[in-house]
Amino acid sequence: MSNETIQGLHEAVTKAYNKHIGEFEEDWLQKVIDAYYGEFNPKPKEKPTTLNQFITQYIDELQSGKRLKKRSNKKVSEGTIKSIKGFQSQFNNYQENRNKVIDFEDVTMDFYRDFTNYLLFDKKYAANTVGRMIKILKTVMYAAKDMKLHNNREIENSDFVANYEEVDNVYLTQERIDTLYNMDLSDNPAWEKVRDIFVIGCLTGQRVSDYKRI
Repeated sequence: MSNETIQGLHEAVTKAYNKHIGEFEEDWLQKVIDAYYGEFNPKPKEKPTTLNQFITQYIDELQSGKRLKKRSNKKVSEGTIKSIKGFQSQFNNYQENRNKVIDFEDVTMDFYRDFTNYLLFDKKYAANTVGRMIKILKTVMYAAKDMKLHNNREIENSDFVANYEEVDNVYLTQERIDTLYNMDLSDNPAWEKVRDIFVIGCLTGQRVSDYKRI
């Protein structure tokens, strides 16, 4: 033990002694010594042991920047994190509804069918929303597999897929947007304000939930 370490321990004990109020417990000195050495030898963070724990850690690492985009040095977008949080919420709801906890090895084809049916028919979600949640689930499972937290290969099944449907995207041409923008609504300020917000939404391509907060 170096002189520097001994001196540091002496100062730590002295400081703890001066701050202490009341009677000393039998193991007081040992706790002070353990706390002193604990500052230099912090316990390694435990790995998550369940799927639910890993999802929470996965989201935390994305938010902090500890986990970046795959094959990139950039943080994932807030929108992506929001989508993953949405998946976590529905995954938790599913477990509560089915009265069971889903762990890594429980992610099977039977689970896949039941989870998609729950989202489609119980929650009434659109097929593309369900597809997005399955995609997130597979991403999380692969990330956990890379960390050797499980060896579940069910997610590699060709039927364990995120299904999407083609949708008709309704939009206004630039000509119609210009016509709307140039319309004189000065005699109706409320309509004029609504028009301006709508045009901003058309030009920026934001979702209604985003641009209507402007």
